[in-house]
Amino acid sequence: MNKNIVNAAVVWSLFASCCFVSSALQASREGAGKITITVKKIERVSIDKVHFWLKLENGSSGYIFLEGSNFGVLDTEQLYLEQWRPNEGWHTVVPCPDTPPPSVIKLKAGEAINQERVLTNPIHALCMERTVQFEGRFRFRMEYFMSEKDATTNEKNFGLSEHPLPAPHVAVSDPFEIPSTKK
Repeated sequence: MNKNIVNAAVVWSLFASCCFVSSALQASREGAGKITITVKKIERVSIDKVHFWLKLENGSSGYIFLEGSNFGVLDTEQLYLEQWRPNEGWHTVVPCPDTPPPSVIKLKAGEAINQERVLTNPIHALCMERTVQFEGRFRFRMEYFMSEKDATTNEKNFGLSEHPLPAPHVAVSDPFEIPSTKK
């Protein structure tokens, strides 16, 4: 009888431990999802040019790692502008990366960086589609990593099909429309 009580206590302890670890992992995943992209301002400069001002904020409890460049100004390269297309869903407009990002940017908990982007029509890049319709719904999507190792591995193996890449986390802005030109 005592042996059954001990076994039941061990099983109960293991079950309680699993629940605790599971809730701790869930809290960790939730902390990873508090990255925000805020479109601060959109200015339609001309019929073929739009200017965006964005704020990328790490609202998680730890560091996040972005691929980009840090030549005096932080510039994230895994920040995509997407357009909603009926029957297709969200479609990436820019950028069309053809080279690996030059470095990894470490963003502390609570830290934010401002980004300024310009979109021209036609797109001045090596994109398959170079013409953009400045109508409809758009959003920004950013890929980031929770470890510097994953970001560096992704950077090193960019474009190499023989090496599996770590899956990035994703943050998206609220959808928005580009203002029309004044006539």
